[in-house]
Amino acid sequence: MPQDDKTRAEALLDKHDGYFSTLDVDGLCDELSRLVMQWTLTAYQVFEVMSQRGYSQSALESVATNLTNRINEANLVELAKSPHGSILLARIQYLMNCPANGNQPVCQRTAEAFARANGSGETKIVAQPNDSEQPRQLSEEEMNYYADYNASPLALKSGPRKKFNPDICWQLPNGGTGFVIYSPDDLIVTYKKTNRKKYNDKYGYDQIGTKETVNAMIHIAREWSADSTNLNRKIQYGDISRPGGINTPDHGEHNTGKAFDIRLLRKDDLLEGLTWGQTAVYSRELTKKFILLAVRLYPGTTVYFNDKALYQEDAHTKNIVDPSPKHDDHLHVMFPGGKE
Repeated sequence: MPQDDKTRAEALLDKHDGYFSTLDVDGLCDELSRLVMQWTLTAYQVFEVMSQRGYSQSALESVATNLTNRINEANLVELAKSPHGSILLARIQYLMNCPANGNQPVCQRTAEAFARANGSGETKIVAQPNDSEQPRQLSEEEMNYYADYNASPLALKSGPRKKFNPDICWQLPNGGTGFVIYSPDDLIVTYKKTNRKKYNDKYGYDQIGTKETVNAMIHIAREWSADSTNLNRKIQYGDISRPGGINTPDHGEHNTGKAFDIRLLRKDDLLEGLTWGQTAVYSRELTKKFILLAVRLYPGTTVYFNDKALYQEDAHTKNIVDPSPKHDDHLHVMFPGGKE
């Protein structure tokens, strides 16, 4: 059976994970560097799987540095030109915190690759990561970027232009007590040296909400974690909104800054997605428990989700949950004012 990128990434890590879980970084990166042009998303998934398995930041940085050093200049430029390659290089820049450490060789080489790929003196830098457990308010520069984008003709490609809401400016942390992120921000922002901006509606922050929303999500996760019967199962948060509540490409009903996605709760503790029809691993009991916790803490909360038992049969949830297309594998949770 053909392997997907995540499965290949897991197999590579298993292969190079030594005794007492000491990662053979040289061996891993030597193999990755030989397959990166063919299996670019596999290389990207290596970093995702490492994060899910709890590898340290220093281990992630070591792999990012070692891998980049093994890729020659021509191949770095080819990666920067391709959609999947640019995502991989952006992930490497993100791990190395290149906005703050642009003088690092890895940051310089990847920035130069983007500049050469664009051929017009443009440099791509990643937006700031949020690795704290506190909401981060986006800077004036970041908000202006999205306000300008929203006013540009390119924004109309995603649908009718939305009114820009400056209150939607708070970034959910990448993880914290009781929760992890399963759909990290797309972190490429493109600037020109002339200070004119080139907009690309495929990339950008999408875990941005109002301050009240982001604080509420953190609060719910902490309350969830405090209940020992949850057996250390973490809430897996997805998208909230883009800054200002502008349109999210291919993702509707995410413009208020007061609604967010989560994966369904599982019977095991794996950090993986599933649908409500996968009864062997889907936990209706825990999913219902999360819904009722959110409503108890924030009355008026409603949910889009397609498990018939919850929206039609269960007396506790049928007035809270409504079915909606494409909501078999996640819940769309709306605080009061979050429904569009």
